[in-house]
Amino acid sequence: MNNIKSLETVLSELSDEKKKRIESVANIQAIADELQFLVQQEVARKGRECTFDDYTMLHIKQVAEWIHKGQQRSLVLYGPYGVGKTIMLYALERYFCRHYADWRDDTREHFTASVTADNLCLLSTDPNNVDKIYCYKNCDILFIDDAGAEKEKYLCYGNLITPVADIIDHRYIRRKKTIFTTNLVPAELCSRYGERIADRMNEDYAFIMYNNHPSYR
Repeated sequence: MNNIKSLETVLSELSDEKKKRIESVANIQAIADELQFLVQQEVARKGRECTFDDYTMLHIKQVAEWIHKGQQRSLVLYGPYGVGKTIMLYALERYFCRHYADWRDDTREHFTASVTADNLCLLSTDPNNVDKIYCYKNCDILFIDDAGAEKEKYLCYGNLITPVADIIDHRYIRRKKTIFTTNLVPAELCSRYGERIADRMNEDYAFIMYNNHPSYR
């Protein structure tokens, strides 16, 4: 006598909670698979071969879980040089453009924007770049690479400004998603950008640590 249940029978006997859990795991894996593909493409664009070791796969899974759960709006990828943070940042920009750009109102000019922290600060010192700075402040998703590598303060017409901290604060108030990479650990981010910004980041950001791996470069 065959006592093996069919897949349909097994699924029908599962509680709604277990069904949701199974679907959740499947969805996370699907996101992770796509991120892995996008990371591989970004590495290939640099003319290099991508190696998916345990550390890389762990980070991909962590980012996929962040996307799926959606509990924190924004994200910080932090850790030492050369461990894949910037590659993941580019992959994430492509991911969000592929999945969410068509949901926006077509009358809006910008969905995503990306910039290095240093370039953001340099652009902020010139009033002729007001349109670019407006985009960085108000686009749906902003990607900032290498936060903390910029100087702490910049001079703009006799005034000292802190462009990265100002952008983070502006986007927090307007509930905009911001994703950035940094070599600074959370305590150093607090020291760099101030306790007020750090407190808002603790509320609004997920932190994923890239660590314990030598530089891929």
